[in-house]
Amino acid sequence: MKKIILSIVFVLSLATVPVFAGSSVVNISINGDLVEWTKNSGAPFVDSANRTQVPFRQTMETFGASVEWDKTTDTAIAKKDGITVEVPIGERYIFRNGVKITNDTAALIKTGRTYLPIRAVLEAFDAQVGWNNQTKTVLVTIDDDYYSGLSIKSPAPINSTMIQTSKNGSELRIKVTEVLRGAVAWRKIHEKNMFNDEPKEGMEYMLVKVNFELSKGDADVPYKPNRFDFDMFSEKGVKYEFTSVVLPEPHLSNTIFSGGSTEGYLAFMIDKEDNPVLAFDLNYDGTNGIWFRTDK
Repeated sequence: MKKIILSIVFVLSLATVPVFAGSSVVNISINGDLVEWTKNSGAPFVDSANRTQVPFRQTMETFGASVEWDKTTDTAIAKKDGITVEVPIGERYIFRNGVKITNDTAALIKTGRTYLPIRAVLEAFDAQVGWNNQTKTVLVTIDDDYYSGLSIKSPAPINSTMIQTSKNGSELRIKVTEVLRGAVAWRKIHEKNMFNDEPKEGMEYMLVKVNFELSKGDADVPYKPNRFDFDMFSEKGVKYEFTSVVLPEPHLSNTIFSGGSTEGYLAFMIDKEDNPVLAFDLNYDGTNGIWFRTDK
């Protein structure tokens, strides 16, 4: 893929930064470090539509992402921390791990350079994009308290509601409401069924209570949660094996219709020293899905 790039210079357009034509210098700061420009990389400028244009390759590589170009689909691609962002030329949308995100401007090629929407791209990597008008600087930061819930590196905290929208317009609201582990979790599991296996040496049980609410859906189309739609991953990104136990109540098994809600426990056996993350509805290749923290 990288051999295909050749001499193409990737450039991002920052459609929402309030700068004006005639501005001589536009800076890019990523986590406090200014991006350096060369003759080969190009430099930011403001076009006739008052849009700030920024060299994509230099910006994204400073950000820590790898950059590729797919000539068969005219798509610029950036990858970082398990997130892949694809930006097709001439379209008012981008893809994050296969999920379409609409945008108010289209990527384009002009005079041999590719221009892309920097705000949409960087926010797809869970970055925050701001503007300092006094210094004419685009400010790119990653806040440890910020989360998208859309990647293993940015899981949603406990009691944070994430929304999954289906093709028919229904919204499934999902959140983790309770996490029990160690002796407390084992006591509930053992009380439910005395024949449940004790945790293996060096490991302990974790019980995760998940709440589902179906809203804005077709009144006649139900939804039934399935515990097999969930996976638990260690801090090192390794998937835990499925844990078979008789679960304590409430059970995550009730069918709900639009306006209804249900919740229930999931059980996992994890390393005692681990703070794993919970994934819901991953693709077979491990992409997409919604991610939740299990620690406070």
